[in-house]
Amino acid sequence: MNRINTAKLHRLIKTLKKEEKRFFKLFTKKQDRKGDVLYLKVFDYLDKLEEVDRDKFKKKFKTVKGLSGLQNYLYKLILKSLRNQPTYQDVDVLLREGLMDLEILYKKELFIDSQEKLEQLLEVAVQHDKVFFLPMLHEWWFILQNTYFHYHEVDKSLLESSIEMYTNSIQNLQQYHLYRTQLGRMMWLVKDQDSKNIVEDLNQIIKFFPEYDSNDKQGNIAIRIQELQFRRVHAAILMDSSKSYFYKKELVQMLKELPPKSFEVYEEYYYKALAAQMGSAPSLKNLAETIEEIETFTDGKTKHLDNHLLIQILINKIDLYLLTGAFQKFEQFIQERKDIVELIVHSGSQYYRDCWYYKLMLYYYGIKDYANALDTFEMFLSDKDVSMMFKRPSLYLKMIIYYEEEEYILLASYLKNFTRFLRKREALLDPEKQLITLMGKLIKLPDSEHKAILIQTRKEIADYLTTIDAAQKEFLIYFNYIGWMDSQIFNVPFTDLFFMHLGVVKIDSIEERQNALFLEKDNQE
Repeated sequence: MNRINTAKLHRLIKTLKKEEKRFFKLFTKKQDRKGDVLYLKVFDYLDKLEEVDRDKFKKKFKTVKGLSGLQNYLYKLILKSLRNQPTYQDVDVLLREGLMDLEILYKKELFIDSQEKLEQLLEVAVQHDKVFFLPMLHEWWFILQNTYFHYHEVDKSLLESSIEMYTNSIQNLQQYHLYRTQLGRMMWLVKDQDSKNIVEDLNQIIKFFPEYDSNDKQGNIAIRIQELQFRRVHAAILMDSSKSYFYKKELVQMLKELPPKSFEVYEEYYYKALAAQMGSAPSLKNLAETIEEIETFTDGKTKHLDNHLLIQILINKIDLYLLTGAFQKFEQFIQERKDIVELIVHSGSQYYRDCWYYKLMLYYYGIKDYANALDTFEMFLSDKDVSMMFKRPSLYLKMIIYYEEEEYILLASYLKNFTRFLRKREALLDPEKQLITLMGKLIKLPDSEHKAILIQTRKEIADYLTTIDAAQKEFLIYFNYIGWMDSQIFNVPFTDLFFMHLGVVKIDSIEERQNALFLEKDNQE
């Protein structure tokens, strides 16, 4: 193993859950090795640190001889303890360890025992459709026959059956490989690019695959999971949220219908499919129902509640609070789940960190706490790795905050720098140009003339949005600029801060919006 540095060891320790740390401490009691007290001291010291300072660490343990070797040992011991925890014991682990046992038995020339072990492993792999292991296990059948048994008890039908099963397992693996690699190709294409620029490339990929048949319930489970994952990502990139949601629901339903033993193996995929379903729920009601289903099924269970899933649930739950104006519930929830917030802040995922800080900025904006919103903005944008996906709407939100605070001098200066920044890095969309132009006009006019300019710009942007495809409306899922203008024009609360996804984007004309407000007022009276 390569030398483990302090930062790498610290990263591993900080990913451990409370129960994993407790198990590790119990596990180490069984390790009767010299220096065990020292490595536990290193563990406890690093566990308490949010950020590790290598020089301070070396100074703290300067009297320890072989500190580098101790870190290596501790790192391996943590991984070993994790491997022994029930959470990480699954069919794949059983098959991997079984293959190692099979290899040892074969090298010891215990061929009868090898065959018995192979039969046990094949039964498990077939029962659970383990697409990666089946070719290796069928290969072992031929190894044993070719080198020792020489087909003495194999008739022609068994030989042909074995060849057919081996061939089918290779074909299944190739099919799995195709879905997996083309999913990777799609995700690579969308990296740092606007979705509208890659439609042609995506169409080139999808044309190699047959049409999806929802009535076909046969086939390898792992392949069907990959197919549905592939199709839902393809639909999501094309901003077709209804199709994306359909494929997610298909995946959830397929997994629900598995026999109990198979469901145990693929239970993790079920929770992840539910989590993915949240992102394209057709309504807030559906989103709330999906969150409730996840929390009900995972209540008291920790095996499949990995950090990724916990973070997804938190982000979708705070979306629900932000979109319903339940700001008090938002604050209460993040206070109760500080542990998950810490996971996000220290997550290896830049996307999750960016998303969290942007949603926090939206929350402060929603409760009109502009000072905290701007402080969050400064902290957020201080990260040089922040993605344009969230940086861009943050910059627009700052512009709106300055306007609402009537900081027109600051806003005038900001607009110059902001426009220059965007032109250097990104092509401005027409609605974005109109918003910047709008702000430039508003700060030069008396307040009494703002409403007319807002109405004119609102109409121009709404008309423009009817002429473009879904992908070009992507900016609305970060901030509802039309809703914001409506709140300024009609002097009504601004509750729909953003759209959940493009599938629920609906832009009324200003006349329709005005009529809806009148009707709402009449109903209240």
